[in-house]
Amino acid sequence: MCQDSEQYTPCILAQPVMSRRDSSVLLGVIEFVNKRGGVYDEDDKHVIELLASMTSAAIEIVRQSSQKYQGSHKATQTVVVEERCAS
Repeated sequence: MCQDSEQYTPCILAQPVMSRRDSSVLLGVIEFVNKRGGVYDEDDKHVIELLASMTSAAIEIVRQSSQKYQGSHKATQTVVVEERCAS
């Protein structure tokens, strides 16, 4: 039984989501809990590994895009401030 939710969890499959840039960086964990109709098998293991890989790629793309946006946004703010000061 899971102590936090008081839910019976006879079967759990978990996969870490690791950074693709630095394999020592943990981004998160994906868990499959209580499979209907039995226990997890090799196909389930393959699915969760693929999902973790795709999740890692998506997180890093969003982070990279966010950093680029923040950098360009700061540059735009600087130009606007400089134009106002020159007026």
